Amino acid sequence: LALSDLQTFDAVMWLAGNHSGSLDAADRTALDGYLQAGGKLFLSGRDLAWENCNPASPYYSVAGHTWFNQVLGVNYAGTLAPTFDKVEGFASEPIGNGLSFDIFGGDGADNAQFDFDSLTATAAGQVSLFYVDANPGGIAGIRHNYGPGQAYTLGFGFEAIATQADRDLLMGRIISWFDGQ
Repeated sequence: LALSDLQTFDAVMWLAGNHSGSLDAADRTALDGYLQAGGKLFLSGRDLAWENCNPASPYYSVAGHTWFNQVLGVNYAGTLAPTFDKVEGFASEPIGNGLSFDIFGGDGADNAQFDFDSLTATAAGQVSLFYVDANPGGIAGIRHNYGPGQAYTLGFGFEAIATQADRDLLMGRIISWFDGQ
């Protein structure tokens, strides 16, 4: 999408699922401009941080890695095997506070049975969600203010959340944060 397309929306939900190579240079440029103009971005997908921040990825570029660090406040910490199925939020964090949900089963997409990203926050990123029993404590969600824009990034596909009620709750919290509530 072009920047002019993105700017017609108050918020953009970029859900890449299991698709590889889903953020190219043109996408990153458009999203950067969108956020710099005050846009709000929710980004999720399996392996997005790995693809953009790990030199072993066929999709890696220094520009992509820098974009994740600066624009999203996210870096890649490692790949987690799906040996656990719960994500929880950090207390007193505006999005994660009190959240606890499964990322396997239910009416979710069941695509969390693959490896997914453990994230780290750059200096400006704020940790929001973590994988329960991940060793070492894997970070699952990070929020970041970029200029006047806001970005929220998951290390797994949003569609993997096991119940519609939990997907609605997380999405509602993200939208409330975008709206300043």
